[in-house]
Amino acid sequence: MHPALIAILSLIGAILFVWLVVLRILKMMHPVPIPWRLALILDNALRRRVLSPAKTLKQIGVAEGMKVLELGPGPGFLTIEAAKRLGKEGRLYCLDIEPALIARVKEKTAKAGLNNVAVVVGDGQCSAL
Repeated sequence: MHPALIAILSLIGAILFVWLVVLRILKMMHPVPIPWRLALILDNALRRRVLSPAKTLKQIGVAEGMKVLELGPGPGFLTIEAAKRLGKEGRLYCLDIEPALIARVKEKTAKAGLNNVAVVVGDGQCSAL
């Protein structure tokens, strides 16, 4: 193997290792699934280019008129596209444990003029069972 390739792969490995250590430390400091400030990096133009919400929802089978639960929507990466696909007869329910993220989703849906989305803060557990 070429020495330059070994150096590049080693550097990538070191960066990934450090990144995982940082994530582990952040997770210990914030006992929620993902800190809301960190979740905001999930909703960016580059990710939309690489992982299109429209393609993802098409593969999942989200269609007009359905009732859909988006469990852990985070900053709403799929939410707007899902609500548009569901149409006026469909309904999208977004449930997240982090109040700041739910507020962000609510803000995004209001800005987009979507009224078929219900957002709820919760942990997804059903204590009635």
